[in-house]
Amino acid sequence: MMWPTWRWKSRDERPWLLLDIDGVLNPQRGFTGPRRERYTPLGSLVIREDLVPVLHQAHQATRLAICSSWGVDANRYLTPLLDLPALPVIEMAPGSDAMIAKKVRGVAAWSKTKAARAGGVWIDDEVESGATFGPIGTHRTYGNVGLLPDVLAAILRDLATRPVATSRAHGASA
Repeated sequence: MMWPTWRWKSRDERPWLLLDIDGVLNPQRGFTGPRRERYTPLGSLVIREDLVPVLHQAHQATRLAICSSWGVDANRYLTPLLDLPALPVIEMAPGSDAMIAKKVRGVAAWSKTKAARAGGVWIDDEVESGATFGPIGTHRTYGNVGLLPDVLAAILRDLATRPVATSRAHGASA
């Protein structure tokens, strides 16, 4: 797979890639191909092996962050499974409403911070494709399939062609 040349002047200029876990990295229906598995108190993690090298490329090309109900526990269970360092976690908004509503409010609040100015994409299986939160666009995956390696590679190629601090939303993946 050919990767574009990344043109960021500093690591702080890289766009953000906000990742949900369940339904995105961890498909809701068990993936039966080559995979990395880990059983945790929060549930089992099943990550496609062919997604891992693309996630490593994403870590170099973007600023990865977790946007999931797993919260800081993602750094305890997920990042070691993927051979990645601890990642920033986008805090959920408080409240007793649905989890996606808490994530939407959390991303909306975070997107107004100085850190979010570089733009990027939030990948989730419940968020509406085409929505934007300041400079952060959205991409929806189907939870039973999860994020596919070629879809992530296409998102990375798109992010590499954007000017810094520009937002553009992505369509749904199959």
